[in-house]
Amino acid sequence: MASSTAALLAGCTSGTGNGVDTAAPSLRPQQSRVASIPADAIRPAGTPQVNAQWASCAAAFPATATLPSPYRIPRFDPSFKAVTVIVCTESRAGGSGAATMREQRSDNVAPVLDALQLPDLPPLDSTVCSGEGEIPLNLVLLDAQGRWIRPGLPGDVACGKTRPEIRQALQHSGLA
Repeated sequence: MASSTAALLAGCTSGTGNGVDTAAPSLRPQQSRVASIPADAIRPAGTPQVNAQWASCAAAFPATATLPSPYRIPRFDPSFKAVTVIVCTESRAGGSGAATMREQRSDNVAPVLDALQLPDLPPLDSTVCSGEGEIPLNLVLLDAQGRWIRPGLPGDVACGKTRPEIRQALQHSGLA
C-alpha cells in the first residue's frame, strides 16, 4: 500500500526529485472570483436614479422603507455634477425612542467623488470576512439644481462592507 501511495504522489509532481511541488495546473486548487459572491450582491449596470428636489434624509430614507444595499445600486456616474455630499444617519433619543434622521452636509465633494470612482474589491471568499458588522452608510449627492442621487458605494461585495477609502474621504470632507 505504501508503495502504491508513493507512486500515486510521484505522478503529481514533475519528477525533478528536488522536493519542489510542481503539480500540474489542473491539480492546483482554483479560486473563483465569482462563485462566492452572494446572489444579492451583484451590482446592476447603469447609473443611479436622479431624483427631483432634495427634501430631507427622513424623506429619502423613511424608517418604514426597505432600502437596497449600497451594493445593489449602480455606481456613481461622473456625468452627475455633484456640488454637495450628504450623509444621513439614524439616531434614537436616549437609545430607545423613535428613530430620527440626522443630516450632515459638505460642499467639499472632491475626496468623496474620487473615492466613489474606486472599483469594488475582487470577491474571493466570503468565509474570510471579518465578523464585525458595519453600520449602513446612506450617502447622497446633490447637484447645483438640487437634484440628488444615492450612488452605489465601492466595497467588498462578498463581505458586504464599504471600502475603507469611502469613510476616509468622508472624514476629509468633514463628515465623519
